[in-house]
Amino acid sequence: MFMTPAFAWYILALTFLMGAVIGLVVVALVYRSRFRLGLAVRGVVLGGLAFLLVSGLAGWGDSHAYFYNGKRLDVTPEGEHLWLRNRIAEYGLGIAVVSSCSAALLAGFRFKRPTKG
Repeated sequence: MFMTPAFAWYILALTFLMGAVIGLVVVALVYRSRFRLGLAVRGVVLGGLAFLLVSGLAGWGDSHAYFYNGKRLDVTPEGEHLWLRNRIAEYGLGIAVVSSCSAALLAGFRFKRPTKG
């Protein structure tokens, strides 16, 4: 497939947007009692970044797959084990959604500052 830099940026923006929507929904549902603009922005940014990074990891795993007669093999003829890469590539979307939800949940954590005594 022919890929121009503008199309690559478009794909990256769409991937980030998917994670941002997931992050916003998770923050809105879980932290609805203290849902504010700052929390929403943190959830959107962290959810989008997590989705983007894990999607890149799944793409890396898929690009390093070894096929023989139309089947994806876990071990190459040279003895390289590809089991983990194949699982990451196969379940990449699920892993990306879970990581985006987890990052959005982390956005709402409060850390107590030490009080001066």
